[in-house]
Amino acid sequence: VLAPAGLLTAEALAAGAADARLVSAPTPELLAAELRDTAAALARDTTPGAAGHDPGPALIAELDVVLDARGEPAASRLAALESHAIWQSPRARFVGSAADLTELLAELLTVAAGVRLHPAVLNVDLEELAQLVLPELRRRGRLADTTPDATFREQLGLSRPVSRYAAAGAAVVHSAAATAGN
Repeated sequence: VLAPAGLLTAEALAAGAADARLVSAPTPELLAAELRDTAAALARDTTPGAAGHDPGPALIAELDVVLDARGEPAASRLAALESHAIWQSPRARFVGSAADLTELLAELLTVAAGVRLHPAVLNVDLEELAQLVLPELRRRGRLADTTPDATFREQLGLSRPVSRYAAAGAAVVHSAAATAGN
């Protein structure tokens, strides 16, 4: 379960109501600060050293992306996009080169378990991400290779949750066995 920061109480997070917490802010600089603050708050809200200590939900940063592409600077691309409609988003927006985005992501990934990128134009920005940014992050060891058949939960290294249906079914079977033994 992905939950935006601020949606769930500390008690709900401690109870495992979310696997990952989405963190956003108005600018990339504020996003980095918000990630650090959220990680510190989660660390205070858990009980270190407790048996079965759960570090809490994984932090996932959210970032809109407009990259230099096809010989056109990102700022020009953004201006052209906004000439049709103003792009309003509560997320931080990165506008620049693939190299600068790689640096920002490397910084964010020191705190975040991942970054959910929102490309401005899928067939343009996604290609730049796939060709330039992601391979460089992998080369630096900041991004793990993906396994095609792995789930999102497995990619984040999260354990499989206990099925409430399996637990309920086991209780019914146990109750039926106890009744049959009387």
